[in-house]
Amino acid sequence: MGEKELLFRNIQTLMETLGRLLGEDCEVVLHDFDHPERSIVAIINNRVTNRQVGDPISEYAWKVLRRGLEENEHAIVYRTYTKEGKRIRSTNVFLRDAGDRVVGCVSFNQDLSRLEWIRGWVDSFLRDDGDSVDEVADEFAHDVMAILNKMVEQTIAGPGKEIHRLTKDEKLMIIEELDEKGAFLIKGAVDLIASQLGVSRYTIYNYLDEIRAKNRMM
Repeated sequence: MGEKELLFRNIQTLMETLGRLLGEDCEVVLHDFDHPERSIVAIINNRVTNRQVGDPISEYAWKVLRRGLEENEHAIVYRTYTKEGKRIRSTNVFLRDAGDRVVGCVSFNQDLSRLEWIRGWVDSFLRDDGDSVDEVADEFAHDVMAILNKMVEQTIAGPGKEIHRLTKDEKLMIIEELDEKGAFLIKGAVDLIASQLGVSRYTIYNYLDEIRAKNRMM
């Protein structure tokens, strides 16, 4: 068995594994450049280009061969389209013999259709489509009390005063804001807020009654 034939046989033993590893959207092709008119000697996942053993080398690869390869040129990568309109990313790794003669190549032809569909699907979720979408700072905590505690601290800090200097009206505003944020829907909120404001839990209930009575009259 000649050198080239041994090289090709070894590559063919890997092609089935490569085809499974890369998936059905990636075609793996072994070309013999000594016979460009029937260069394909093995092909895996051929649904990408619908070619078969005995078919010729692609037009672009043929042009590359005709112009000649540089000494350090080991592969070419390009994008193209099939007759059916599928977009293909083609990577061609050249095979050389002991005398550095290019005797063939292994082509990896990736059908980008599915990847482009996935990208479009992802983009559709990230795109605003002209609608007004709020950008907010949200809190994803593991403990609801941690969320409540942060909410209370931020709200109390709103007036920019030390707690013992807050007036009743300012405390009422803080309680009203916390009520609007849903703080009192959380179990234990009254005790925590009372502690933070330095008042009794009964004072918090009185503030809530006062605020809600005022809102009912509006």
